[in-house]
Amino acid sequence: MRSTLLLSCVIAIGAMVSPAPAHAQSDNINVFGSCPSKQLISAALLRERTSRRAGYRVLVTTTSTGARLRVTGPNLPMGGVVRSIKSDDCAAIADAFALIIASHVRAAALPPPTANRASSLRPAPAKRRVRSSVSAQPEVHSRVASGLRRHSPQLTIAMGLSAGVDTALSPTGNVSYVELDVMALRTKYGLRVTAGAEGTMRQDLNDSMTLFRSQRSGSIQAVRFASRGAVWYGATAGLGLVESFVTTSAGTLKRLHPTVISALLVSGRVTSGLSIRAELSGHLYPVADTYIGEFGQFLGNAPQATLRFGAGMVIDF
Repeated sequence: MRSTLLLSCVIAIGAMVSPAPAHAQSDNINVFGSCPSKQLISAALLRERTSRRAGYRVLVTTTSTGARLRVTGPNLPMGGVVRSIKSDDCAAIADAFALIIASHVRAAALPPPTANRASSLRPAPAKRRVRSSVSAQPEVHSRVASGLRRHSPQLTIAMGLSAGVDTALSPTGNVSYVELDVMALRTKYGLRVTAGAEGTMRQDLNDSMTLFRSQRSGSIQAVRFASRGAVWYGATAGLGLVESFVTTSAGTLKRLHPTVISALLVSGRVTSGLSIRAELSGHLYPVADTYIGEFGQFLGNAPQATLRFGAGMVIDF
C-alpha cells in the first residue's frame, strides 16, 4: 500500500514538471500576415515534430506573391536561413516551410563528423544552379512541391455575370441592371473590364411631362484581392463611360457621361472554377449634365451618383 502511494506521488510530480505539449509551444513563431497563418505554421511544425526544439525562432512574412521564411537558432548560419515561396495556397506554403525548418533543425542537431570520417569524405559534385525557389529547398517532399507548382502564380482569366439594383441619387430612382465582366488576375492583382445595360427609370417632372431614362455602360478597373482561396475579398477602382437615352414628350436625347467607379467584391467558391459573388459599387458622375429640350425648356438632369448592389456567378479558367 505504501509503495503504491509513493508511486502515485512520483507520477503526479513528474506530470507537473513535464514539458508542455508541443502545440502550446508556439511563442517562438512570429507571423506577419494571414497567408499562411500562425495556426497553419504551428500545425505543420507539429506534424513534423519540430515545435519542441528549443532555441529556434521562426519568422514568416506574407508577401504580394507568397510568403518569406526566416529561421534562426543554434548551429544555423549567421542571419538565419531565409527562403521565399511564390504561391497562393496557404496550407501548401505552411507544409513546405515546416519541411524546410525540420530539415535544417535536424541537420544542425547532428554531431560533427570525426577526423577520419571527414578525411574520407569526397567533395560533392557541383550542382547546376536551380532558379526555382521550390526546387532549391532542402528535402521538400514531392507532395508539397507538386502542390506548390500547381498553385504557383499564373495568369487567371475569370468571367462573371451579375444582376441587381442600381439606385440613382439626385435625382433618386431605382432600376435593375445586368453586367458582364472579364478579369485578368496574377496572384492578387489584375484588371477588370465590364459591359452592362440598365432598365428604364421613370422620373415625373411635372403633371404633364414624364422622363424615361435608360443607359448602357462600360468600364475598366484595377483589381486588388486581399484573399484568394475558398472566399475571395477584393476591391476595384477605375473609370467608366455611360451612354444614356432620355425620352420625353419633347423627343429623345442621347448623352455620354464619364464616371468614376469603386467596388467591393466578395466571392465564395462553390466548386473548382465556379464561384458565387456579391458586389457593392458606387458610380460618381463628375460632370454635371442637364437635359434641355428643343425650345430651351428644362427636361431633367443626369444623376450625380449611383449605388449598385448585385450578385452573380464567376467562372475562372
